[in-house]
Amino acid sequence: MIKDNTKRILIVDDSNKQRQLLSSTLRIKGFDVDVAEGGFHSIHLLEKKDFDLIVLDKEMEDMSGTEVLILIRSKEKFKSIPILVISTDGSESNILEAIDHGANDYCIKSTNLNTFLNKVNNLIGQK
Repeated sequence: MIKDNTKRILIVDDSNKQRQLLSSTLRIKGFDVDVAEGGFHSIHLLEKKDFDLIVLDKEMEDMSGTEVLILIRSKEKFKSIPILVISTDGSESNILEAIDHGANDYCIKSTNLNTFLNKVNNLIGQK
């Protein structure tokens, strides 16, 4: 049973391996985690449940992470949800694009999982 104060995180990534890695890492740390296989699935889940954080892959096939980010930020009811964009591309232009479109932070996928968890904890602490 999930406690009332358990933070709920939505992971949006088209890679099954990445979804499994991140969701198991977060669940071990006590978070309630839902996963979406892409942008359209994430919007569907956002309409049904409340989330404390979205972890969003920048490179996906059905919709790019940037398209999902723009769509999420265009809806008033989702504007306050922190978004951590993840990507294999750590270029400054990629990071700035994500931030410019409303991401709260950015994490490179090859980063140590402790760095990822620190970013998650920092963003959830801001909500």
